[in-house]
Amino acid sequence: TSIIMMIGKWLGILLCVSMMVVMAQSQNQTFILTSFWNLTNGPSWGAGYSAWGTSTPVCRWLGISCNSNNQVTIVYLPRVSRLGPTIPAILGDLATLQSLNLASTNLTGTIPPELFRNTVFTHINLGYTSISGTLPSEMASLTRLQYLGLYNMKISGTIPDWIGNMTSLNNIEIANNPRISGSLPNSFYNLVNLEQISMYNNNLTGTISHLIGNMRGLKTIHISYNFLSGTIPSEIGNNPVLQFINIGNNYFTGTLPSSLGNCSQLQSLFIQNRPDAPNIQGTLPEEFGNLKSLTTLAITGQSISGTVPSSWANLTNLQYFTLSSNRLTGTIPNAIRSLTSLVQIDFRSNMFQGNIPDFFEEIPSLKYIFLSDNQLNGTLPTSIVRSDRSLFISENNLSGTVPPSYGDFEIVLFDTNNLCPPFPSWCSRTTPILNDSCEKQTCATPPTSSTTTLSSSSSSSSSSTATITTTAGSTTNMIMTTTATGT
Repeated sequence: TSIIMMIGKWLGILLCVSMMVVMAQSQNQTFILTSFWNLTNGPSWGAGYSAWGTSTPVCRWLGISCNSNNQVTIVYLPRVSRLGPTIPAILGDLATLQSLNLASTNLTGTIPPELFRNTVFTHINLGYTSISGTLPSEMASLTRLQYLGLYNMKISGTIPDWIGNMTSLNNIEIANNPRISGSLPNSFYNLVNLEQISMYNNNLTGTISHLIGNMRGLKTIHISYNFLSGTIPSEIGNNPVLQFINIGNNYFTGTLPSSLGNCSQLQSLFIQNRPDAPNIQGTLPEEFGNLKSLTTLAITGQSISGTVPSSWANLTNLQYFTLSSNRLTGTIPNAIRSLTSLVQIDFRSNMFQGNIPDFFEEIPSLKYIFLSDNQLNGTLPTSIVRSDRSLFISENNLSGTVPPSYGDFEIVLFDTNNLCPPFPSWCSRTTPILNDSCEKQTCATPPTSSTTTLSSSSSSSSSSTATITTTAGSTTNMIMTTTATGT
């Protein structure tokens, strides 16, 4: 009996201590969050935050979430426009805080190192703020971090080597920060759990390492609008679950890696170069025909030559197909007639020859056809005309006349060809674009004309000669020359 009483006594003491600890934690959480509220203009946040700074339990404050022990785990305050001016360091004393979202607020200053006294963070989002400075090295301790959002800010410096310590990361967004420069450290490729890399519109230089092949869980690579150079590593094709690649507007050279054809789940591929950049050369890989999930393909501003491979007829889910500003030759490929999901095709500024194919008629979803600045010849097909479709065929070698039905296009632009009159009446009644299209022609076959000379003589010794030039289908021009002699 005495033993049972002793056990009961100790259990009572433990329960009492536990309750005191919980109470102390609750009071501490209330103090920390009230201080945070006061230091960030809390009274002006808005009516929805009226519980903050009151005796209402913190777990019921708007933007706060707790676990089953009433410990604060989430501070979610995005788009609180008056929250500022800086992140209070005291927030780092919330030992159980896992997720912090202060995006789209009025924050300035720098990221306080004290924030990372808490090492259990899994999600941090500070995007769309005016926070500046470099990333504090104390962030290296965040080995549990899964999401890091530092986009559209004013931060500066380089991507630090300690980034490789964050091995739990699956999504990193350090984008639209033009003061972020330097190259990606090799440790970056230790982040083998990454699924998304969004590091576009920075000032990054250097190359993409072949080590990217170790990141086999990657679904998104978005690193456009940087100053990256070198070749696109073939190891990028080792990522079997890749769905989105945008590496455009950099300085890549070499050839297109055929290994990308292994990425069977790829849906979007963008490879454009900056206008002043050296170009990717070579040909279009046959292996890209394996990318049957592709909906968007844009390979522009390069020096790609040769023809479009016949295997690309397999890209039946393709909706947006852009190969503009390359050196592609041959005719518009027959393989396109298999791409029955197309909405837009853009083959501008290449060296395609031959006729405009009439198989565009077989693709009912096709709304935009860009074929300007090529070497296309022949006449204008009427079968492709549709009221919800736009056709751009300027700067080619097309000849013949303009079918009246071309006025049924939503937009049609065909200036600088060899088209001849008569031009349809809508040329003169619609926009300047259409007027230019009709007027800026060099007729390949001059229109037929007839000349009649009328002469008359009279006793007054005066004579007149009228020359009438009639152009079929156009206006009649009369030039009258009169010579008179008399006293």
